[in-house]
Amino acid sequence: MGVNNLVAGLTTIPGEKGFLINGRPIKAVNQWFNKRRAKLQSIYDKQGLTTWGRKMFQLQLERMCKITNYFHKASRKIVDYCSEKNIDTIVIGYNPRWKQEVIMGKKNNQTFVFIPFKSLIDKITYKAEEKGIKVLPTEESYTSVYSFLDNEEIAFHLHYAGKRIHRGLFISTRGLKINADINSAGNIGRKVFPTLFSVMSNYGIVWGAVVHPVRWKIS
Repeated sequence: MGVNNLVAGLTTIPGEKGFLINGRPIKAVNQWFNKRRAKLQSIYDKQGLTTWGRKMFQLQLERMCKITNYFHKASRKIVDYCSEKNIDTIVIGYNPRWKQEVIMGKKNNQTFVFIPFKSLIDKITYKAEEKGIKVLPTEESYTSVYSFLDNEEIAFHLHYAGKRIHRGLFISTRGLKINADINSAGNIGRKVFPTLFSVMSNYGIVWGAVVHPVRWKIS
């Protein structure tokens, strides 16, 4: 889960493309909220007010409603997809530092800290459980540095098999390019099930992961 790509997903179905869910609508909500909040706070400061007024609470509520609505739609799409594809387990990566981001970098906080990823995980979880799908959260640290296409062992290495050539693209030792978030998604799955993708043919892994992922529209 992230800011620009809210969710990146990959299945063990041979030939099935990975998918991305756009995170920019949430980012836009936060940017709108931060501007409005700053303007209201400026007014409160000039008036000598030390507590939030009614308009600030209304603004916060409106923001949360927008985010919650988007999360419900995104989680429903994910769970419906898994149900249609007969997928019985969802592995979700989480970052334990998400809560700590509140006290980090002022500018980055405006987009990052205000995305309640835990809320999205909770929505995916209860919707999945309603359909008999198991959800397994796992800590995602360092999954972005391992090469999924090289089936690189999820462990410390002095040198890593692949490399991230820019923010959105990862390249394997064989020169195969993969969306960086899809690379991480595959590795998150392998953290829980080390042999998860080994039962697939190389062709199935490569075709499904290397081709451009499908960008799901959330309306």
